[in-house]
Amino acid sequence: MRPRTVGQLVEEARYERGLNCGDVARALGFRNINKGMRQIIALERENLAAGDLLEKIVAFLELEPSEVDALIAAEEERLLREFEKWVSVRVDPVIHVCVMPGIWVVRPVPPEARTEEEIIEYARKLPGRRIAVELDRLRTVWIERGKADFTSIAEPGKPNVPYMTLGGSNKKFTFVQE
Repeated sequence: MRPRTVGQLVEEARYERGLNCGDVARALGFRNINKGMRQIIALERENLAAGDLLEKIVAFLELEPSEVDALIAAEEERLLREFEKWVSVRVDPVIHVCVMPGIWVVRPVPPEARTEEEIIEYARKLPGRRIAVELDRLRTVWIERGKADFTSIAEPGKPNVPYMTLGGSNKKFTFVQE
């Protein structure tokens, strides 16, 4: 079967050469083999490559750069189609209030606030230093100390709602109250 992602291509090439992740990490010069193995696994499973890791693995495994570029382009196109489909789904506005650093709670939009301007005006009066008004999946208005600060526009792969990362990781944690 033909690989569908760069990660699958790397994993197949590694298996064909009889190499494990530790072998590849050593060959790429990682001093911390465990860290190198985790980065290789992240590339293979999640298509996440830090720094110049992908370039080094492509050279080490003697992969065809044009095939890698084609797989990257196909993955970007797929992600863009998924994003456009996701963002087109209508959702009700939501208000996120930061109650302490890293902790956000969701407040309902009152029924009398019908327009975007009324929702933002209502949110501006809420207690809380930082507030995010998620108008739809595309736009979020960020309010700092009662003043509308800026509007963020969603992009593929970037959350447009409050989130945090832990320990400098690439993983973004969003908190959703159901």
